[in-house]
Amino acid sequence: MTNSPEEWLEFSVDSTAVAWKKLCEYSKQQQKPELDLSQKEIDFYVFGHSLGGLLALSWPYYLEKNSEEKYPKFHPKQIVTGDPAPSTAMGIPPQVLPILRFLRFPFATNELDIQETGKALKVPVGILHGNSDKIVPPTEWVKSTLEKKEGSFFALASTEKKIYFSLSNEEQDIEANHNQSVTNTTFYGNTFMEGFGGAKKAPNAYNYQYIWPGLNAVIANEVQANQLQDGGFKLEDIKVVEEPQ
Repeated sequence: MTNSPEEWLEFSVDSTAVAWKKLCEYSKQQQKPELDLSQKEIDFYVFGHSLGGLLALSWPYYLEKNSEEKYPKFHPKQIVTGDPAPSTAMGIPPQVLPILRFLRFPFATNELDIQETGKALKVPVGILHGNSDKIVPPTEWVKSTLEKKEGSFFALASTEKKIYFSLSNEEQDIEANHNQSVTNTTFYGNTFMEGFGGAKKAPNAYNYQYIWPGLNAVIANEVQANQLQDGGFKLEDIKVVEEPQ
């Protein structure tokens, strides 16, 4: 990749602004005032998975650093993420990272790290993590127990934050691994799921019981992202706990 992680973040924010502008232009063409989006106030939310989760959690950092006035409509009311990475350098072997920096790979020379970007995150946030995630282990976020306050989760400045740990369910062939929460199990086969983190059996309960009900509850203003255990999920085959196990 030739672009730096901060440029990935910049593209995420800018492309959202461009998309909104086009939607507003289209709505005006309908010549019905009630459909004119440009005149409406909106509640804005950010969601991301994996590296996209890091970008979502870093969204306020970008706005704070790069002229907040430029994006008046895109200050997130709340943020929800699934299995986010805490850093763009995560997963790179320590002995390899200096070589990549010497070769001037942008993602190694200009890392995006939640230890820095999390300082600007002050809105309600929910992290939906899989306890069996092997790509982003739960201990990257909470090293042992919440009480000890060790791990990337505690770099988030928000006082309204919550991390949820979902457990695997062997009977239902649900593996709380990295891609279980987002993969379309009706399309990908067993080999893909085994190699990239998840399990495949019928419709994906992770989607319709855990991730999307939680996100929908936040957007519908039914519950805050840090209070999803109070009715935001639709759990039947999935168990969610407060500490990594």
